[in-house]
Amino acid sequence: MRVANLFLINGCTRQTVATVFDPELLMTTADAMLIRGTEVEVINKRTHEFVQMWLCRPTIYQGAPLKPFDTSIPAFGQP
Repeated sequence: MRVANLFLINGCTRQTVATVFDPELLMTTADAMLIRGTEVEVINKRTHEFVQMWLCRPTIYQGAPLKPFDTSIPAFGQP
């Protein structure tokens, strides 16, 4: 099964904070990519599936802010 993981890196420690199954790459730009997949959670002993879309962008060293993402790009957020 294909998965995409979102990691939190703290020093030498890496922790998985989110996972989506069957990820598909919807689009890429020069500074971002949009991934859609299914997140599975157990809530009150019942399994639930949620469709997730992740906008993935590179981080900048020293905490400099990223420029705003251009949501007017064709196909952004389209199913």
